[in-house]
Amino acid sequence: MSFLAKIEEGVEAGLRRFGVAVLQLTLGLVYVWFGWLKLVDASPIIPVIRVAFREMPYPFFPYLLGSWEIVIGAGLLLPFLPLPRRIETAIVRIALLLLFLQLCGTFAAAILAPAAFFSPTLPYLTVVGEFLMKNLVFAAAGLVIAGHLRTPDDTFRRFED
Repeated sequence: MSFLAKIEEGVEAGLRRFGVAVLQLTLGLVYVWFGWLKLVDASPIIPVIRVAFREMPYPFFPYLLGSWEIVIGAGLLLPFLPLPRRIETAIVRIALLLLFLQLCGTFAAAILAPAAFFSPTLPYLTVVGEFLMKNLVFAAAGLVIAGHLRTPDDTFRRFED
C-alpha cells in the first residue's frame, strides 16, 4: 500500500469514527444558539413566526419555540457527558423526536405564510425561504444521527470508543 493510500485510509477511519459525533455536536450547538436568540427576542425569524402563527400568543409562542430548541440542543449535547449508554440513547431519541416535530412546524409556517418564504417569481426564495431550506439539512443530519444510535454489534455507541 502506498504512502498516500495509507494517509487516505487513516483520514477515512477518523471521519468514520468522529463524523457523526461532530455532526451531533454542531447540530446541538446550533439549536441551543437559535433557541437562545428567540428567548432574548433577537431572532430574525420572529416576525415570520408572528405572521405564520397569528393565533399564537406573542411573546409566549416564540419563547416556547426557543425553549423547545434549547431542549433539542441540550439533548444532542448531553451524550458528550459520561452517561450510561441506555440513558444517552434515550436522551438523543427524545431530542430527535422533538427536532422532527419542530421541523414539521417550520414547514407548516411555509404553508401558512408562503409569501414570507417564496419570491413571487418562482423558484426563487426569500432570505427566510433560504432559512427554511437549511432545515432540510437539519432533517438529514437528524436522520444520520438516528441511524448511528447503535453500533453494528447492537450495543449503544459511545463517542470515545
